[in-house]
Parts: sequence; C-alpha cells; structure tokens
Amino acid sequence: QVVVESCEKEYCRQFLLAISNLLPIGCIKLATYKEQYLPEYSSRFNLIGGPHNMDIPLEVSDVMVFRVSPRDLSVVETEKMSLTNCVIEVRRRPENDGSSGPLPQIVKRYRDLLLDADVKDTILETVLRTTREGWMHKAKICFQMKHQLPGPEIFKYITGCGVEDRQVVMYWTAGLSDAYKQHVLSTIQQTRNTASGSFSATTR
Repeated sequence: QVVVESCEKEYCRQFLLAISNLLPIGCIKLATYKEQYLPEYSSRFNLIGGPHNMDIPLEVSDVMVFRVSPRDLSVVETEKMSLTNCVIEVRRRPENDGSSGPLPQIVKRYRDLLLDADVKDTILETVLRTTREGWMHKAKICFQMKHQLPGPEIFKYITGCGVEDRQVVMYWTAGLSDAYKQHVLSTIQQTRNTASGSFSATTR
C-alpha cells in the first residue's frame, strides 16, 4: 500500500494518479484523499492520500508513506499546483520491502526510466506505457492458462519472466480477474436493463 500525505489534496491526487499509470486498471484501488486512516483501508485501498501525520496503525506493516510538501506555500490555485515544485520525502517503509532479494524486472525498468534525467517527458510516458503493456501481456497469458495448468507450470510458457517476476505477474493476473468479473457483472446488468426496458415498452 502507498500512502501520500500532503497539506493539499491536489498534490495527493497528482502523485497517486502518476503511480496508478504504472499499474493495470484492475490492480488500482484508489482513494485520492481521506481525512483519517481507518483499519479497513489496509485491505480496501492500495493507493490512498491524506493529511500530514496521518495516523496509520503500526500493525499495518506493508505500507510505504510519502510526504509531499510544496516549496512555495503561496500557491493556492489548484491549476498552478505541480509536483515539480514539491519536496517528496519517504516517511515510512514496509517491514519487508523486498530489498533482500532481486527486484522484479519491471520494477528495475520503471526505476531506471524515472531516474534517468536524459529521458524526456513525452518519451518517458511512451516507454512506461509500452513496458506496462508488455508485462500486461504476460499477465493475460497467465490469466488464460491458470485453469489449465498449475502455477509453476504456467511460467514455462511465459518468456522473459524470472522467479523474481512471478509475484508481479500473479498480482496483475488477479487484477485482470477482478476487472473481468466487473465487466461481466456490468454486461449482465446492462442486458437486464435493456430487456426490462423492452418488456415495459411491449406491455404498454
């Protein structure tokens, strides 16, 4: 879970939306701003914004907290607020941040791109999107085969996916499952509404 603290809701929104662009839609559980952190938020959201010094229970161990502070406090118009004019601090890290083992390839790729000052914004956006889509393709393969083969067997058919990448692919696959379920439910509801409307019209 990523928590962003700021005195302005707009900075939280910008920061969290930037992070959400790195993830598949099905993996995003976003609350751009909450005045306080409730216990159920640890499982309900993975991206959440709030005020400075948000009280996050210590038992919530898998959380990373950032603080976004504007350099110029005189900027009050939302349209003029930008993260480029802010200081971003890490306030808290997860107890198990994965630093003891190799990073997943997509994490290393994102890190290298975001830290490379020579990569222009327009190019960065394109490369990040292409990288995300490439790993999304791996998750789709996993999603399609998960009912046919055991988990470890599936990865034999996914190229360029090491042991350190499997957790990411499985997480994205779970997001696909959630998105697919929502799509099916939405389709069923639309079909029912259409059928109900047609029935009402014929009975008039």
